[in-house]
Amino acid sequence: MKKIFTLSLTSFLLHYAIILNAQTKEVEVVILHTNDMHAAIDMFPKLDVVVTDFRKTYKNLLLVSAGDLFSGNPFVDKHQDPGSPMIELMNILKYDISALGNHEFDYGQKTLNKRFNQATFPFVCANYRVENAELKKIDDYKIFQFEDSIDIAFLGLIETQNDGLPSTHPLKTKGLDFVDALDKATEFTFLEAESECTIALSHLGIETDTILARLYPQFDIIIGGHSHTVIDSQYVVNESIIAQTGSRLKNLGVIKIKFVNREITKIENYLINLEEIELSEYSEIITEKLKEYKDNEFLNSVVGKAKMDINDYDQLGSFFTDALVSYTKADVAFQNNGGIRVTNIPKGDIYAHQVFAMDPFGNNVVVVEMSALQIKGLIKYSYNQKKQLELQTSGITYKIETDSKSEITDVILFDKNKKKIKDTDIFNVAINTYILESYSFVFNKIVNNYDVTSAEMILEYLKTQTEIDYSDEKRIFINTKK
Repeated sequence: MKKIFTLSLTSFLLHYAIILNAQTKEVEVVILHTNDMHAAIDMFPKLDVVVTDFRKTYKNLLLVSAGDLFSGNPFVDKHQDPGSPMIELMNILKYDISALGNHEFDYGQKTLNKRFNQATFPFVCANYRVENAELKKIDDYKIFQFEDSIDIAFLGLIETQNDGLPSTHPLKTKGLDFVDALDKATEFTFLEAESECTIALSHLGIETDTILARLYPQFDIIIGGHSHTVIDSQYVVNESIIAQTGSRLKNLGVIKIKFVNREITKIENYLINLEEIELSEYSEIITEKLKEYKDNEFLNSVVGKAKMDINDYDQLGSFFTDALVSYTKADVAFQNNGGIRVTNIPKGDIYAHQVFAMDPFGNNVVVVEMSALQIKGLIKYSYNQKKQLELQTSGITYKIETDSKSEITDVILFDKNKKKIKDTDIFNVAINTYILESYSFVFNKIVNNYDVTSAEMILEYLKTQTEIDYSDEKRIFINTKK
């Protein structure tokens, strides 16, 4: 009887285990993510190899972008159909979805509509409305469904730090109405009930993403962009995981989500350094596409010569603004650091594509009449945006004095002879139209409005120079009083 009872108990436990196992359903979904690629097409062969390997291993996989696909590579920006090479490559890699970044507007709304239509994947953005604009409205969010009826929702959000607009030329967003993302997100709390995993596909920047996580704990994950932040370890805020890869495809983000019976039991995320990937095989399709994009005689032409490396904002900005003064004959010129998109021009021949990489936005230049006091107001405004030096200059130098709390106490202007400039002195000042439209400052009048871009002015300046040397150049200073 004891033996019979033992066999019966064993059979029961085995039967129960089979039933229990049948009731337990485990599903893993992998999300590969990029942000702020800025047309880094040369990294696509490496991205392709890594994504292909993941697809061979994981059947439930999404490839997503958190925005800023464009602006940063002249072979994309100056293509006969601007931006199309990036979308073509993303189509080849079979991206599943992208957020809308501020630099998606750089080519204008008509071109952005073409990129929407070209893409085989959807763009999402919830916090803009179309009124009298040329741009069409895209979906606010998208839900992907996987086995075991697991739904993953992606809500798109874009930053509005430029006085309520994304950080692009304001004229490029004419007719569009943007809403603060933190306010808009409250309308989409229902996504938590409609999905097993809710993700903000955010182009807000790490600081705003942190606030978003604190305000809206229903976001299991925030895949971010805009601030070019490298998050190489798990960053959790209010139980939301915030992920970001940096910029220019230096890294690929990996997020692995494990579901048991449709409940999230584990989220693992990490970065893969694409720069360290050594390729033994290349995609023939992508390789041929890159050759095609780079076959541009003008962009590959030599336009000048640098005696020494031109490094950082001070040297590049001095070069940039000298070109504006040379072309416009203005007394003074300013250029914002945010519009200088490279960190170095190497010693030796300067190619046209390097100029357009440094200055990709196609902004025209205006000359305005300003008093020295008004110039100080412009400098104060630029500094107060991020509490750092922002405007490079030619024709003058300046020093900002701040207190221990980084508040400005004084701005001092100096002429070429290092003498202090009087507040009443009048100058013709060359600036780009982005500064004119985006910065809050006062000027007397517009003296000249050029139908020439700042990049074109740089090219003309290089024609007048045998060799340029900005190796010791620094024109803007800050002094903090304790």
